Amino acid sequence: MISRKATIMNQNGIHVRPSKIIAASVADYPGKISVSKDGYTVNSISAMNLLTMALIEHDQIVITVTGKKEELVAKNLAELFESHFDFSPR
Repeated sequence: MISRKATIMNQNGIHVRPSKIIAASVADYPGKISVSKDGYTVNSISAMNLLTMALIEHDQIVITVTGKKEELVAKNLAELFESHFDFSPR
């Protein structure tokens, strides 16, 4: 098991589009992943679970991964959570 901290850097937080990208990146991961913020934890990564966390810019989270290549998975997730998602306006 490995835990890694990350800070939300996206100006609009982790809204629907970023949460879908993050969830898709680990959809087939056979291990366990949880994300925590201020005592609230989701024990599986899905777009809906991430939305329930209401993550806004500068929130600090802890990502915990257990399983194969856990260090790499935690690193990749931290990088995604810290991304500045630039989506073109609709």
